[in-house]
Amino acid sequence: MTLLGGFRVSLGSRVVREDDWRLKKAAGLVKLLALASDHSLHRDQILDALWPDLGLQAARNNLRQTLYAARKALAPDPSVASYYLQYRDARLALLPDGTLRVDADAFDEAAWAARRSKEPAAYPAAVDLYIGELLPGDSYEDWAEQRRQELRRTYMSLLFELAELHEERGEYAAAVEALREAVAEEPTREEAHAGLMRLHAISGDIEEALGQYERLEATLSSELDAKPKASSRHLRDEIANGRFPAHERIMLGEYERSLALLEESLALYRATGDENGIAACLCDLGWLALFRGDYQKVTMCLEDSIARSRDSGDELRLAFALNRLSSVSMVHSDLEESTTLLEESLAIYREAGDSRSMAMCLGALGGNEILRGDLEQATRLLEEAIILLREVGSVVDAYYPCLLAIAVMLQGSTGGQRGTSKRA
Repeated sequence: MTLLGGFRVSLGSRVVREDDWRLKKAAGLVKLLALASDHSLHRDQILDALWPDLGLQAARNNLRQTLYAARKALAPDPSVASYYLQYRDARLALLPDGTLRVDADAFDEAAWAARRSKEPAAYPAAVDLYIGELLPGDSYEDWAEQRRQELRRTYMSLLFELAELHEERGEYAAAVEALREAVAEEPTREEAHAGLMRLHAISGDIEEALGQYERLEATLSSELDAKPKASSRHLRDEIANGRFPAHERIMLGEYERSLALLEESLALYRATGDENGIAACLCDLGWLALFRGDYQKVTMCLEDSIARSRDSGDELRLAFALNRLSSVSMVHSDLEESTTLLEESLAIYREAGDSRSMAMCLGALGGNEILRGDLEQATRLLEEAIILLREVGSVVDAYYPCLLAIAVMLQGSTGGQRGTSKRA
């Protein structure tokens, strides 16, 4: 049975034609059952979904007529008509004794398999099954909307995850293709545009990266009468000013090259008196030192960057530096300082609407709260972090679910009591 991109029922070599249904509700009944988790529903659930405004007796009468029409569409031969739709203990089941293949179910299974493997090669098998939104001809039916949105979110998440996996492997062209599919599906999805900007910049195509921002700006203006988020505008400025690719080289492990580029850039910005540029380079130098374990240099660079970012009003640079400096506080076992830095960083990211960075802060704060013994707060923070990462389509690293599991387990073992430590 096909539900994605349209509705089509095949029974062996026979295809049920549109005019075979006779009643629109007959097709609706079959669709409703196909969407159910085990392809069966209690009679009252069917009545509520298909005839929510009718009285009980009138709705039951309609169901009998609809069921007769649906059985006849599926099997013109009356002797086998009940084989496809059977009542069992007040539950109506679709093909309970046969093999039913629903493309939406197959898509879910392929998505699960791809995520389990975390291999880019496994993702096309799932992505290719999504050939369009669920039941586009039933766009105003309430019973289909929740499942439609679930499938759409899964599809978009798969594309973001695929792009992320390709990027981790340095396969930028493939990552770009995945995000282009995401933009084609949801032209106003800002995270997809921002991801393309990043990838083009990393690949050295600054013109295309800036062009992507212009397309984002035009799309948001025409479709939503809105402007890009502060995080997207900041990314655009970083790329335009030549600061972004050097920052990314740290993530790619090119430490020596990163150090040379950043020190050269810092000298140039100091010579020209560009405070934003100086703050950016200091922040990235601090991050690079963090990777090397040079915590004295980390602190020196990040504190300088934080001070300059406050003076210049570069909020997102400030948030990033605060977040990195919190890691040094954790190394020195200063939970209070780490939490204070993370909370200020989180507040800035919330204001900017940067969900991915918010999730990073929330995850770190959740870890801090576990160490403090405030398990309820840790659970809340980690749950929000995981939800945000899923919403933006990021591959949820096992670290956050593991922390959440620890918090929940400890909460159970202590009877849900909070720790004795208090925040200053």
